[in-house]
Amino acid sequence: MNEINTLDLISGKKFDFSLSLDGKSELIPAGFAIDDNDIKLFSYWKIKKLFQIDETSKQTAINTSRLKADSELFRKEVDNLYNLLNTFYNEMGSRGIASPSQVTANFQNIYGMVKENLSLLLLIINCKVTGKTGLIQNTVETIVYSLAMGAQLRLPEERLKELYDAACMINIGMIIDKKNKVLLTKTEKLTVQEVQSLMTDPLIAFKTIRDKLNLETDKTKTEDKKRTLLIAAVVLMHHENIDGSGYPRKITGEKIHLYAKIISIAHHFTALREDKSYKPAKPLVEALKEVNNEGGKKFEPKILKIFSAIMSLYPIGTMLLLSNDCICAVINVSASPIRPVVKVILNEQRKQVQDGEVIDLSTEKNLQIKRAIWDKALEKRIFDFF
Repeated sequence: MNEINTLDLISGKKFDFSLSLDGKSELIPAGFAIDDNDIKLFSYWKIKKLFQIDETSKQTAINTSRLKADSELFRKEVDNLYNLLNTFYNEMGSRGIASPSQVTANFQNIYGMVKENLSLLLLIINCKVTGKTGLIQNTVETIVYSLAMGAQLRLPEERLKELYDAACMINIGMIIDKKNKVLLTKTEKLTVQEVQSLMTDPLIAFKTIRDKLNLETDKTKTEDKKRTLLIAAVVLMHHENIDGSGYPRKITGEKIHLYAKIISIAHHFTALREDKSYKPAKPLVEALKEVNNEGGKKFEPKILKIFSAIMSLYPIGTMLLLSNDCICAVINVSASPIRPVVKVILNEQRKQVQDGEVIDLSTEKNLQIKRAIWDKALEKRIFDFF
Protein backbone atom coordinates (compact mmCIF):
# COMPACT_ATOMS: atom_id res chain seq x y z
CA MET A 1 0.00 0.00 0.00
CA ASN A 2 1.52 3.35 -1.06
CA GLU A 3 2.02 5.86 1.74
CA ILE A 4 1.96 9.66 1.53
CA ASN A 5 3.66 11.72 4.24
CA THR A 6 1.34 14.63 5.08
CA LEU A 7 4.36 16.87 5.79
CA ASP A 8 5.22 16.59 2.08
CA LEU A 9 1.83 17.83 0.90
CA ILE A 10 1.53 21.25 -0.72
CA SER A 11 -1.55 23.28 -1.58
CA GLY A 12 -2.86 22.50 -5.07
CA LYS A 13 -1.38 19.00 -5.16
CA LYS A 14 -3.53 16.39 -6.92
CA PHE A 15 -3.28 12.60 -7.05
CA ASP A 16 -4.69 10.30 -9.72
CA PHE A 17 -5.81 7.93 -6.96
CA SER A 18 -7.90 8.41 -3.81
CA LEU A 19 -6.25 8.74 -0.39
CA SER A 20 -7.43 7.43 2.97
CA LEU A 21 -6.41 7.00 6.59
CA ASP A 22 -6.66 3.21 6.45
CA GLY A 23 -6.59 2.19 2.77
CA LYS A 24 -10.37 1.75 2.71
CA SER A 25 -12.47 4.81 3.63
CA GLU A 26 -11.95 7.64 1.12
CA LEU A 27 -10.53 10.85 2.59
CA ILE A 28 -9.26 12.70 -0.51
CA PRO A 29 -10.99 11.79 -3.81
CA ALA A 30 -8.85 11.17 -6.89
CA GLY A 31 -8.19 14.39 -8.83
CA PHE A 32 -9.20 16.59 -5.91
CA ALA A 33 -6.75 19.45 -5.23
CA ILE A 34 -5.48 19.55 -1.65
CA ASP A 35 -5.69 23.04 -0.15
CA ASP A 36 -4.23 24.85 2.87
CA ASN A 37 -7.27 24.02 5.01
CA ASP A 38 -6.74 20.30 4.40
CA ILE A 39 -3.07 20.58 5.39
CA LYS A 40 -3.99 22.50 8.56
CA LEU A 41 -6.58 19.87 9.39
CA PHE A 42 -4.03 17.05 9.08
CA SER A 43 -1.75 18.94 11.47
CA TYR A 44 -4.63 19.64 13.89
CA TRP A 45 -5.57 15.96 14.02
CA LYS A 46 -1.90 14.83 14.05
CA ILE A 47 -2.41 12.79 10.88
CA LYS A 48 1.09 11.89 9.68
CA LYS A 49 0.38 9.48 6.82
CA LEU A 50 -2.24 8.90 4.15
CA PHE A 51 -2.60 5.74 2.10
CA GLN A 52 -3.51 5.00 -1.50
CA ILE A 53 -7.00 3.63 -1.41
CA ASP A 54 -8.12 0.23 -2.58
CA GLU A 55 -10.73 1.39 -5.08
CA THR A 56 -12.78 -1.78 -4.57
CA SER A 57 -13.42 -0.96 -0.91
CA LYS A 58 -14.67 2.64 -1.05
CA GLN A 59 -17.48 3.36 1.35
CA THR A 60 -20.64 4.89 -0.04
CA ALA A 61 -22.49 7.79 1.55
CA ILE A 62 -25.45 7.12 3.81
CA ASN A 63 -28.81 7.77 2.19
CA THR A 64 -30.18 11.07 3.54
CA SER A 65 -33.51 11.03 1.68
CA ARG A 66 -35.45 9.91 4.78
CA LEU A 67 -33.88 12.50 7.06
CA LYS A 68 -36.86 14.85 7.21
CA ALA A 69 -39.52 12.15 7.15
CA ASP A 70 -38.00 10.22 10.07
CA SER A 71 -36.85 13.12 12.24
CA GLU A 72 -40.06 13.50 14.27
CA LEU A 73 -40.31 9.76 14.92
CA PHE A 74 -36.68 9.57 16.02
CA ARG A 75 -37.04 12.58 18.30
CA LYS A 76 -40.08 11.00 19.96
CA GLU A 77 -38.11 7.79 20.58
CA VAL A 78 -35.23 9.77 22.12
CA ASP A 79 -37.69 11.66 24.31
CA ASN A 80 -39.31 8.38 25.33
CA LEU A 81 -35.95 6.96 26.40
CA TYR A 82 -35.33 10.11 28.44
CA ASN A 83 -38.72 9.82 30.15
CA LEU A 84 -38.26 6.13 30.97
CA LEU A 85 -34.82 6.79 32.45
CA ASN A 86 -36.12 9.82 34.35
CA THR A 87 -38.91 7.76 35.96
CA PHE A 88 -36.50 4.94 36.86
CA TYR A 89 -33.81 7.25 38.26
CA ASN A 90 -36.33 9.31 40.25
CA GLU A 91 -37.68 6.15 41.89
CA MET A 92 -34.14 5.00 42.67
CA GLY A 93 -33.34 8.40 44.18
CA SER A 94 -36.49 8.59 46.31
CA ARG A 95 -36.96 4.96 47.36
CA GLY A 96 -33.54 3.41 46.75
CA ILE A 97 -35.11 0.67 44.65
CA ALA A 98 -37.00 0.46 41.34
CA SER A 99 -37.67 -1.91 38.48
CA PRO A 100 -35.49 -1.29 35.41
CA SER A 101 -37.70 -3.46 33.20
CA GLN A 102 -39.28 -0.65 31.16
CA VAL A 103 -35.90 0.95 30.52
CA THR A 104 -34.20 -2.29 29.51
CA ALA A 105 -37.18 -3.39 27.39
CA ASN A 106 -36.68 -0.25 25.27
CA PHE A 107 -33.45 -1.61 23.77
CA GLN A 108 -34.94 -2.64 20.44
CA ASN A 109 -36.36 0.84 19.82
CA ILE A 110 -32.97 2.53 20.31
CA TYR A 111 -30.95 -0.13 18.53
CA GLY A 112 -33.46 0.01 15.68
CA MET A 113 -32.63 3.68 15.13
CA VAL A 114 -28.90 2.93 15.20
CA LYS A 115 -29.37 0.32 12.48
CA GLU A 116 -31.89 2.25 10.39
CA ASN A 117 -30.38 5.73 10.21
CA LEU A 118 -27.46 6.46 12.51
CA SER A 119 -26.74 9.78 10.77
CA LEU A 120 -30.19 11.09 11.73
CA LEU A 121 -29.87 9.83 15.30
CA LEU A 122 -26.47 11.52 15.62
CA LEU A 123 -27.91 14.76 14.24
CA ILE A 124 -30.52 14.73 17.02
CA ILE A 125 -28.03 13.83 19.76
CA ASN A 126 -25.07 15.94 18.61
CA CYS A 127 -27.21 19.06 18.14
CA LYS A 128 -29.04 18.52 21.45
CA VAL A 129 -32.33 19.40 19.76
CA THR A 130 -34.43 18.16 22.69
CA GLY A 131 -33.02 20.95 24.86
CA LYS A 132 -32.68 18.59 27.82
CA THR A 133 -29.66 18.60 30.14
CA GLY A 134 -28.45 16.92 33.33
CA LEU A 135 -27.71 13.37 34.40
CA ILE A 136 -30.58 11.79 32.47
CA GLN A 137 -29.63 13.45 29.19
CA ASN A 138 -26.01 12.49 29.86
CA THR A 139 -27.19 8.89 30.12
CA VAL A 140 -29.25 9.10 26.91
CA GLU A 141 -26.30 10.40 24.89
CA THR A 142 -23.92 7.86 26.40
CA ILE A 143 -26.32 5.06 25.41
CA VAL A 144 -26.52 6.20 21.78
CA TYR A 145 -22.76 6.63 21.32
CA SER A 146 -22.08 3.29 23.05
CA LEU A 147 -24.54 1.37 20.86
CA ALA A 148 -23.11 3.00 17.73
CA MET A 149 -19.63 1.78 18.68
CA GLY A 150 -20.89 -1.65 19.67
CA ALA A 151 -22.66 -2.03 16.34
CA GLN A 152 -19.50 -1.05 14.45
CA LEU A 153 -17.60 -3.65 16.49
CA ARG A 154 -20.10 -6.21 15.12
CA LEU A 155 -21.15 -7.30 18.60
CA PRO A 156 -24.00 -9.85 18.53
CA GLU A 157 -27.38 -8.42 19.47
CA GLU A 158 -27.38 -10.19 22.83
CA ARG A 159 -24.11 -8.48 23.74
CA LEU A 160 -25.38 -5.13 22.46
CA LYS A 161 -28.31 -5.55 24.83
CA GLU A 162 -25.87 -6.03 27.72
CA LEU A 163 -23.95 -2.94 26.61
CA TYR A 164 -27.20 -0.97 26.48
CA ASP A 165 -28.24 -2.12 29.97
CA ALA A 166 -24.87 -1.11 31.41
CA ALA A 167 -24.97 2.33 29.73
CA CYS A 168 -28.46 2.87 31.20
CA MET A 169 -27.08 2.40 34.72
CA ILE A 170 -23.94 4.57 34.67
CA ASN A 171 -25.36 7.46 36.73
CA ILE A 172 -27.14 5.47 39.42
CA GLY A 173 -24.38 6.23 41.93
CA MET A 174 -24.93 9.97 41.54
CA ILE A 175 -28.70 9.57 41.98
CA ILE A 176 -28.39 7.41 45.09
CA ASP A 177 -25.80 9.62 46.81
CA LYS A 178 -27.59 12.96 47.13
CA LYS A 179 -24.48 14.66 48.48
CA ASN A 180 -22.54 13.84 45.32
CA LYS A 181 -25.45 14.92 43.15
CA VAL A 182 -25.33 18.36 44.79
CA LEU A 183 -21.58 18.59 44.16
CA LEU A 184 -22.21 18.36 40.40
CA THR A 185 -23.87 21.79 40.49
CA LYS A 186 -21.37 23.48 42.81
CA THR A 187 -19.94 26.65 41.26
CA GLU A 188 -16.85 26.91 43.45
CA LYS A 189 -13.76 24.77 42.96
CA LEU A 190 -14.21 21.37 44.57
CA THR A 191 -12.09 20.53 47.59
CA VAL A 192 -9.87 17.44 47.65
CA GLN A 193 -12.39 15.73 49.90
CA GLU A 194 -15.26 16.57 47.53
CA VAL A 195 -13.36 15.19 44.53
CA GLN A 196 -12.68 12.00 46.47
CA SER A 197 -16.37 11.80 47.35
CA LEU A 198 -17.37 12.01 43.68
CA MET A 199 -14.95 9.20 42.89
CA THR A 200 -17.01 6.85 45.07
CA ASP A 201 -19.82 7.05 42.49
CA PRO A 202 -18.88 3.81 40.62
CA LEU A 203 -18.67 1.81 43.85
CA ILE A 204 -22.05 3.09 45.04
CA ALA A 205 -23.54 2.18 41.65
CA PHE A 206 -21.96 -1.28 41.75
CA LYS A 207 -23.41 -2.10 45.17
CA THR A 208 -26.82 -0.70 44.24
CA ILE A 209 -27.09 -2.72 41.02
CA ARG A 210 -25.74 -5.89 42.65
CA ASP A 211 -27.98 -5.75 45.70
CA LYS A 212 -31.18 -4.04 44.59
CA LEU A 213 -31.74 -4.59 40.85
CA ASN A 214 -32.67 -7.61 38.79
CA LEU A 215 -31.74 -7.39 35.11
CA GLU A 216 -33.78 -10.19 33.63
CA THR A 217 -32.59 -12.45 30.83
CA ASP A 218 -35.82 -14.38 30.07
CA LYS A 219 -33.88 -17.43 31.27
CA THR A 220 -33.23 -18.79 34.76
CA LYS A 221 -32.81 -16.85 37.97
CA THR A 222 -29.16 -17.92 37.96
CA GLU A 223 -28.70 -16.33 34.53
CA ASP A 224 -30.51 -13.21 35.74
CA LYS A 225 -28.06 -12.93 38.63
CA LYS A 226 -25.06 -13.41 36.33
CA ARG A 227 -26.30 -10.68 34.03
CA THR A 228 -26.93 -8.31 36.93
CA LEU A 229 -23.43 -8.90 38.29
CA LEU A 230 -21.95 -8.33 34.83
CA ILE A 231 -23.74 -4.99 34.45
CA ALA A 232 -22.70 -3.98 37.98
CA ALA A 233 -19.05 -4.81 37.19
CA VAL A 234 -19.12 -2.83 33.93
CA VAL A 235 -20.57 0.23 35.68
CA LEU A 236 -17.89 -0.12 38.37
CA MET A 237 -15.20 0.03 35.65
CA HIS A 238 -16.49 2.81 33.42
CA HIS A 239 -14.16 5.43 34.96
CA GLU A 240 -11.09 3.18 34.70
CA ASN A 241 -8.35 4.13 32.20
CA ILE A 242 -6.25 1.64 30.27
CA ASP A 243 -3.03 3.16 31.66
CA GLY A 244 -4.20 2.63 35.26
CA SER A 245 -4.87 6.31 36.01
CA GLY A 246 -8.63 5.87 36.44
CA TYR A 247 -10.73 4.95 39.43
CA PRO A 248 -11.84 3.36 41.73
CA ARG A 249 -9.47 0.37 41.38
CA LYS A 250 -6.85 1.76 38.96
CA ILE A 251 -6.95 -1.39 36.83
CA THR A 252 -5.34 -1.45 33.39
CA GLY A 253 -5.70 -2.74 29.84
CA GLU A 254 -7.36 -6.10 29.41
CA LYS A 255 -8.56 -6.13 33.02
CA ILE A 256 -11.15 -3.55 31.99
CA HIS A 257 -14.25 -5.07 30.39
CA LEU A 258 -14.91 -4.27 26.73
CA TYR A 259 -18.29 -2.68 27.56
CA ALA A 260 -16.63 -0.39 30.11
CA LYS A 261 -14.03 0.69 27.53
CA ILE A 262 -16.80 1.58 25.08
CA ILE A 263 -18.93 3.41 27.66
CA SER A 264 -15.89 5.28 28.97
CA ILE A 265 -15.34 6.96 25.58
CA ALA A 266 -19.02 7.74 25.10
CA HIS A 267 -19.44 9.10 28.63
CA HIS A 268 -16.32 11.28 28.44
CA PHE A 269 -17.32 12.78 25.10
CA THR A 270 -20.82 13.46 26.40
CA ALA A 271 -19.41 15.18 29.50
CA LEU A 272 -17.24 17.46 27.36
CA ARG A 273 -20.34 18.56 25.45
CA GLU A 274 -22.18 19.65 28.62
CA ASP A 275 -22.23 23.06 30.24
CA LYS A 276 -20.88 22.74 33.76
CA SER A 277 -20.92 25.24 36.60
CA TYR A 278 -17.13 25.46 36.36
CA LYS A 279 -16.61 25.25 32.58
CA PRO A 280 -18.63 25.65 29.39
CA ALA A 281 -19.42 22.90 26.90
CA LYS A 282 -17.01 22.27 24.06
CA PRO A 283 -17.97 22.35 20.36
CA LEU A 284 -18.23 18.98 18.60
CA VAL A 285 -14.88 19.26 16.81
CA GLU A 286 -12.98 20.34 19.93
CA ALA A 287 -14.58 17.68 22.13
CA LEU A 288 -13.71 14.98 19.60
CA LYS A 289 -10.11 16.18 19.39
CA GLU A 290 -9.77 16.10 23.19
CA VAL A 291 -11.08 12.54 23.33
CA ASN A 292 -8.74 11.47 20.52
CA ASN A 293 -5.76 12.93 22.37
CA GLU A 294 -6.39 10.43 25.17
CA GLY A 295 -5.94 7.36 22.95
CA GLY A 296 -3.49 4.92 24.53
CA LYS A 297 -3.79 6.69 27.89
CA LYS A 298 -7.39 6.75 29.00
CA PHE A 299 -8.99 4.96 26.09
CA GLU A 300 -8.44 1.78 24.08
CA PRO A 301 -6.98 2.97 20.72
CA LYS A 302 -8.87 0.42 18.58
CA ILE A 303 -12.23 1.38 20.07
CA LEU A 304 -11.38 5.09 19.95
CA LYS A 305 -10.60 4.72 16.23
CA ILE A 306 -14.09 3.30 15.70
CA PHE A 307 -15.66 6.20 17.60
CA SER A 308 -13.65 8.69 15.54
CA ALA A 309 -14.76 6.99 12.32
CA ILE A 310 -18.41 7.19 13.41
CA MET A 311 -18.12 10.86 14.33
CA SER A 312 -15.77 11.75 11.42
CA LEU A 313 -13.43 14.76 11.36
CA TYR A 314 -16.45 17.04 11.07
CA PRO A 315 -19.12 15.35 13.24
CA ILE A 316 -22.72 15.36 12.07
CA GLY A 317 -24.32 18.59 13.29
CA THR A 318 -21.14 20.66 12.94
CA MET A 319 -21.69 24.11 11.42
CA LEU A 320 -19.29 25.01 8.61
CA LEU A 321 -18.49 28.29 6.89
CA LEU A 322 -17.85 27.59 3.21
CA SER A 323 -15.80 29.54 0.67
CA ASN A 324 -19.04 31.00 -0.80
CA ASP A 325 -19.73 32.52 2.67
CA CYS A 326 -22.78 30.32 3.26
CA ILE A 327 -23.17 28.52 6.58
CA CYS A 328 -24.01 24.83 6.34
CA ALA A 329 -24.71 21.99 8.73
CA VAL A 330 -23.04 18.62 8.35
CA ILE A 331 -25.83 16.06 7.89
CA ASN A 332 -23.77 13.09 6.67
CA VAL A 333 -20.13 12.04 6.98
CA SER A 334 -20.13 10.97 3.29
CA ALA A 335 -17.40 8.94 1.64
CA SER A 336 -14.76 11.54 2.53
CA PRO A 337 -14.42 12.53 6.22
CA ILE A 338 -12.89 15.96 5.46
CA ARG A 339 -15.53 16.75 2.80
CA PRO A 340 -18.89 15.81 4.33
CA VAL A 341 -22.42 16.14 3.03
CA VAL A 342 -23.80 19.49 4.18
CA LYS A 343 -27.08 21.38 4.07
CA VAL A 344 -27.14 25.14 3.50
CA ILE A 345 -28.96 26.82 6.40
CA LEU A 346 -27.82 30.47 6.14
CA ASN A 347 -26.92 32.30 2.93
CA GLU A 348 -24.03 34.72 2.46
CA GLN A 349 -26.22 37.53 3.95
CA ARG A 350 -26.78 35.29 7.01
CA LYS A 351 -30.47 34.91 6.19
CA GLN A 352 -32.21 31.62 6.89
CA VAL A 353 -32.53 29.32 3.90
CA GLN A 354 -35.58 27.09 4.07
CA ASP A 355 -35.05 23.72 2.39
CA GLY A 356 -31.50 24.74 1.52
CA GLU A 357 -29.37 22.86 -0.95
CA VAL A 358 -27.76 19.59 0.11
CA ILE A 359 -24.15 19.51 -1.11
CA ASP A 360 -21.75 16.57 -1.15
CA LEU A 361 -18.43 18.35 -0.72
CA SER A 362 -16.55 15.21 -1.75
CA THR A 363 -17.79 15.78 -5.31
CA GLU A 364 -18.25 19.58 -5.30
CA LYS A 365 -14.66 20.63 -6.00
CA ASN A 366 -15.33 24.36 -6.31
CA LEU A 367 -16.36 24.77 -2.67
CA GLN A 368 -13.93 24.72 0.23
CA ILE A 369 -14.41 24.70 4.00
CA LYS A 370 -13.15 27.90 5.60
CA ARG A 371 -13.65 26.77 9.17
CA ALA A 372 -15.99 25.13 11.64
CA ILE A 373 -18.12 27.51 13.69
CA TRP A 374 -20.21 26.97 16.80
CA ASP A 375 -23.62 28.41 17.44
CA LYS A 376 -25.68 26.61 20.09
CA ALA A 377 -28.90 28.26 18.96
CA LEU A 378 -28.42 27.10 15.38
CA GLU A 379 -27.59 23.59 16.54
CA LYS A 380 -30.78 23.23 18.56
CA ARG A 381 -32.86 24.65 15.69
CA ILE A 382 -31.34 22.39 13.04
CA PHE A 383 -34.66 20.84 12.04
CA ASP A 384 -36.20 24.28 11.48
CA PHE A 385 -34.16 24.39 8.27
CA PHE A 386 -35.73 21.28 6.75
